[in-house]
Amino acid sequence: MIKRLVLLSSLAAGWVVAAAEPASWFTATKSAEGVWTISDHGSDDIYLVEGRDKALLIDTGLGIARLSAFVKTLTSKPLTVVNTHGHPDHAGGDFEFASVYADPADFAAIRAWSKPEARAQAAGNMTKGATGPDMISPEEAAKAPPAELLPVKDGFVFDLGGRRLEVIAAPGHTPGEIVLLDSANKEIFTGDNSNVLVWLFLPNCEPLEVYLATLKKIQARAAEFTTIYPGHGKPLPASFIADQIGCVESILDGSAKPVPYHSFAGDGMVAHYKTASVAFNPQNLKKADGRSFLDYKIAIVGLVHSHVWWPLETMVKPNPPARLVAIAEPNAALVAEAKKTAPGVAYYSDYRKMLDDVKPDIVWAFVENNRHLEIVRECAPRKIQVMFEKPLAASLQDAREIERLAVEHGIRVMTNYQMVWWPANYAAKAEADRGTIGQVWRLHGTVGHGGPGSEGPRNQYFFAWLTDPVQNGAGSLVDFGCYNALWSLWYLGRPETVYATVNHLRPNVFPKVEDNADMVLHYKDGVGVFEASWDLPRGFQELEVYGLRGSLTMREKQAELRVDNQPPRDLLLEPLAAERADPVAYMVGRMTANLPLDGLVALPINVEVVEILDAAKESVRLGRAVALPAAKPE
Repeated sequence: MIKRLVLLSSLAAGWVVAAAEPASWFTATKSAEGVWTISDHGSDDIYLVEGRDKALLIDTGLGIARLSAFVKTLTSKPLTVVNTHGHPDHAGGDFEFASVYADPADFAAIRAWSKPEARAQAAGNMTKGATGPDMISPEEAAKAPPAELLPVKDGFVFDLGGRRLEVIAAPGHTPGEIVLLDSANKEIFTGDNSNVLVWLFLPNCEPLEVYLATLKKIQARAAEFTTIYPGHGKPLPASFIADQIGCVESILDGSAKPVPYHSFAGDGMVAHYKTASVAFNPQNLKKADGRSFLDYKIAIVGLVHSHVWWPLETMVKPNPPARLVAIAEPNAALVAEAKKTAPGVAYYSDYRKMLDDVKPDIVWAFVENNRHLEIVRECAPRKIQVMFEKPLAASLQDAREIERLAVEHGIRVMTNYQMVWWPANYAAKAEADRGTIGQVWRLHGTVGHGGPGSEGPRNQYFFAWLTDPVQNGAGSLVDFGCYNALWSLWYLGRPETVYATVNHLRPNVFPKVEDNADMVLHYKDGVGVFEASWDLPRGFQELEVYGLRGSLTMREKQAELRVDNQPPRDLLLEPLAAERADPVAYMVGRMTANLPLDGLVALPINVEVVEILDAAKESVRLGRAVALPAAKPE
């Protein structure tokens, strides 16, 4: 079970024994021939499995004591290491080893906990008051390079010589959880898939129906094992899987009588069935309408926005959150490009016919900004959820009409931004909200690059409309100013006035629109200073947040904190929950739970983004600051 770093110190206090210093942080018990159970000071169980030629270490524990040296006291055989999943009590010690196998779905979590600052913070929290001659100091942990992550997938076999362990993909507790089956010796090593109490309420847990499918998959192999070695606790009989299935089914069919469950890592509900217990999130059970996951259909309208190509690649990978069923685009060159990535979907030149033929649940439109309202007018009466690339619209008038249609027809309209899916974005905001830097009063955002390209079909049609003042709404002011406006609204709220200036540095490249824009958003007790440019020497998408006591700097993969005159410190970037780390997964998750969109992608804040952009354009025209009308009372 995951132990969040902010809570590790409280856990450590429960694990430390105020007695004589033990010989080691670890203790080992020979559980079966060739199997050692290594207790990580009572917090979790690590397993060492020996074959004739090699040994396999299953999980690496918390990473606060010298596991590698301890394992060498048990075996001298060449060692392979595998993580059952990416939580820090199972992958925390990866840095002691050159390479570690894991399911790629948990790579992001493992990497987040493998960063030197995260390891130093974990070690510092966990060793308070603990004793042992083999502890790893925070400084030493911080200097250790991370392990190379090697992928495993369902069916992968670790051959140890006379002993083979098969990987079984087991999503549930995490997306990338695996179990390891040694059918010849009737043993299965399950990580956190089959503890007496399984946690499925954490943010990155899969829905309960996914976990049920995993349990049934393992149950189908029940004749091949008699002993379950869990990640926490004593060995269990093979019959325990049936109790787990009964517990999950009782939750899903409503026959369970769950009660509130509270823990250091969060709250949920817990249900019991015979020997098994499951703590779960009532909003993360299954599709609200009972449909299977890939019954949610998504279609793409338009290919003229160059942001389409990366999402398209993700949509055709195995196990997408929604099934890509069709693409509508009249441009033959762009269709030819799309077919290189997605040859197996239906293609239409008329998107209205596509909507009627395939009846998608979601449309992700990659069209010109001034066509967003047109798309909503077609989708809203058909009850199709809509996703756009930023901004919501080319004008405030269009944005407000989109909002009206969405409310009238009861659909969700989402505006997608790259930084919405960055852990760093939320780590910085959370630190500011905690008051670490004092009252936030100044923002400085820089978003831009060297300008859009125009080479090849993927770029030339995008360039044509992006540099058109009607189709885009302006130039760099709209293209990148929307990011800045969104940040300002998020941190400081609605500004009182907007002042903007623009430059036309390269009229030969961008003859119709500005290629550099600066905005100053004024607040009663603060200010936002923002730059949006196509003339920078490299890519920028960063935000500086200033408080009365300190500052934060946020980039895609880093959030840095400075308080008073102290040295800068990188914040821990915790992986986002699966439904918060991907645009389609987020939309499907809100549909599943029958919830409205929230946060940075929701309609209200994005209507205000367009309002700020319209005021900025008016400011440029008038050469002065433009006051925003007072916000309407809710």
